Amino acid sequence: MPRWRFPRILMLPLLALMLARAADSADDPGVRMRGPAAPVVASDDAKWRVPIQVMNDLDVGILGDSLTCEVDDLDPGITGSGRHFQGTSSVVSQVMKSLGQRDSTTITFTALASCERARLTFRLSVHSTEGKPYRSVCHVETAPSLVARSFPSTFLRDKAGRIETVFIGERWPTSRSPAILLVHPEYSHARRMIPVAWSLSNAGYAVMAVSLPGYGQSTGPSDFGGPTSVRALGLALDALRRSPQVDSSRIAVWGISRGATAAAMLAAQRRDLVALVLQSGVFDPSSAYRASKSDSLRYALNKEGKTNGGWNARSSLRVASRIKVPVLFIHGERDSEAVSNQSVDLGGKLRAQGGEVQVQIVPGVGHAVPSKASYPLVTAFLKPYLKPSK
Repeated sequence: MPRWRFPRILMLPLLALMLARAADSADDPGVRMRGPAAPVVASDDAKWRVPIQVMNDLDVGILGDSLTCEVDDLDPGITGSGRHFQGTSSVVSQVMKSLGQRDSTTITFTALASCERARLTFRLSVHSTEGKPYRSVCHVETAPSLVARSFPSTFLRDKAGRIETVFIGERWPTSRSPAILLVHPEYSHARRMIPVAWSLSNAGYAVMAVSLPGYGQSTGPSDFGGPTSVRALGLALDALRRSPQVDSSRIAVWGISRGATAAAMLAAQRRDLVALVLQSGVFDPSSAYRASKSDSLRYALNKEGKTNGGWNARSSLRVASRIKVPVLFIHGERDSEAVSNQSVDLGGKLRAQGGEVQVQIVPGVGHAVPSKASYPLVTAFLKPYLKPSK
């Protein structure tokens, strides 16, 4: 029988890896934690609700200290950010304040489903009534919601590669529907916009979410709302107009962050839009670079923004005279990345040339305006222009 021999130089790293994995999966004797064996399916409102059983095998009670959740994103799409991130839950201090000897309880961890397929690692810290600390670890897999599984990605072919789109028709159409082209922010892609698209579908709109080049499953590289991104949006808009479910005379675009930068440039080139929503965007890279306190934004403007036409090709402020549709600007008051003057300045220029403009500065909010604040503003603005049936 053959004997496998490993070079001695490989033995120590291999042993260290095995010990690290064992330490990661082992509980302190006396306290155990167990999650569902089957993948946890996200809810239709894009939340994970994970029941976790905590078992105290000790002869003394325990008190909960903290529960952390590490998320490993297993989706195929590119977001421009890391695939591993961590959060802390207050569920232990709120629900499991104490647990008696030889007892067990179930706590429910609830969080926004930030990706469709993920591996969640829960780490529980408790201490006994005698003051001794204990730790436990468990792993849980997640699966896409029924809504996400119902709407697969499709791809538009372009000479530069492919463009990922997700189309969600109006949920209860009575005729051809008004439509919205939805463009994601940084650290996102089309599939992460499905919860918003689904809400719009229920409000009477057909929606096409699109992944910008270099994001999701669209081929790259990314170019910070430059000509490559604008071309991709144009092809997606053409596909949306051709959809048999869509009334091509009632289409708007909603762009967020760098999606808003590209959407504004698209609106300067097209005459087949009836309204435009620009949220947290950069509309003049030169002034944005000077005012921003974000190293990541300044880096992106330097690395991506100076390619293929440079900052001028991304400045809708320079071509404001070509934007002829009603525009809603949404911006966080405390946005230190793309400061709110980006919206105020472009909005003022459009208004001065006779355009229909609304500028909504959301108080106390930074760059990422929560959906609960932006969504009602968007639907109220679009309704008189797109005239949904609901």
